[in-house]
Amino acid sequence: MAWTYFVVGSGSIGRRHAANLQDLGKTVEHFAWRGFDAEVFSSSIARCDGQAAVIIATATDVRSKLVKMCAASNVPMYIEKPLAFTQSDVDVIYGTEMSLQKRSMVGFMLRYHPLTRFLSEFDGSDFFRLHFEVGHDVRQWRENWSFSKSYAARAKGGGVLLDLCHEVDLACMICPSLEVSAVTSIGDERFPGVDFASNLSLSSPTGARLRWRWTTYRRF
Repeated sequence: MAWTYFVVGSGSIGRRHAANLQDLGKTVEHFAWRGFDAEVFSSSIARCDGQAAVIIATATDVRSKLVKMCAASNVPMYIEKPLAFTQSDVDVIYGTEMSLQKRSMVGFMLRYHPLTRFLSEFDGSDFFRLHFEVGHDVRQWRENWSFSKSYAARAKGGGVLLDLCHEVDLACMICPSLEVSAVTSIGDERFPGVDFASNLSLSSPTGARLRWRWTTYRRF
């Protein structure tokens, strides 16, 4: 029996995942979150009898419900970053069976770039100062996408830190002992509670200091 890949989420990233799988000749079932039927989805993955995998490409605040459904059928998941932003969602995800966690993954693609692998081999215990700066215009790489109409513009689950958390993950791969010491953010009165530029300061017990600045959302 051939594997079936289920993609949940019909935004730009969800459509990209579905198209990539189809290009690879895989069997794909694509579910939009709008109008999502949990019963149909659950029965669909269950009937695959262990030959199914799910890509969760919904907004960040829609995770725990889908994770529970996948866990009920012991179906491995690829969860788009960020994994979660509430403690309750983190608890649900890490409350699944360890064997299922080991067969699932979060979509931090930069982890698999050859340069990242090279940098992660360095011994970060001798680092004393690191500085990173990241900025981009989201219109340049998301087709048919409007910031003001997207989940990125929401106070719950949006903002630049969650959107660019690939780079936070990258920093922690290079220097795993880093811990957050301070965060400062700049917002916009049109989007209360959403950070448009943020400075993140991290430090490690060995004395390493990292300062990171994120900017994005150039136009809405």
